[in-house]
Amino acid sequence: MELKATTVYDEKILKDFICFSLFRGKRFKTRRVAYAVILPILIAALAFDLILSFLWQISDLRWLIVLMLVLLISFGVLIFFIVPASMGKSSRKLLGTRISYIFRDDQFFMEAENLDLRNQSVIRYAILHRVYETKDYLYIFPNRSFSYILDLHAIGMNNVQALRETISAHLPPKKYVICKE
Repeated sequence: MELKATTVYDEKILKDFICFSLFRGKRFKTRRVAYAVILPILIAALAFDLILSFLWQISDLRWLIVLMLVLLISFGVLIFFIVPASMGKSSRKLLGTRISYIFRDDQFFMEAENLDLRNQSVIRYAILHRVYETKDYLYIFPNRSFSYILDLHAIGMNNVQALRETISAHLPPKKYVICKE
């Protein structure tokens, strides 16, 4: 088997990857929604706690709770708003990068090319850290911190099953993850 595909990184692909990478896993969209619901609840709890503290002059323990809520909210805002913005700025240099893939039975060939970069790699499926399949993309992680993005529409949706079978035949079951939307 040999499948060829080419993906050109545009803003939509990079934005989708940033959203995926923050809540990586089978149910990444559910986690994102849950996070978006929990953050306002924490803010409301902080406001309620501050109102109670000022109205009834409650003990110093209440201020510790307020401090904990402020730290949780700060951490939440950092993860939900600031980290994606900084990742988006740093990924701008990848815009227009063209990555060509040739998938074979036990390895794949990858060639990345943009104005500043030209890179070629041959990667065996057995050494991959993890592969995530969403309805639009295949995120191939050779290690924990780096990923290749394959637009599944580039290989044709009829070839996705063949590619899935080829890659998952060389990986343990938990390393090929089909994400539920």
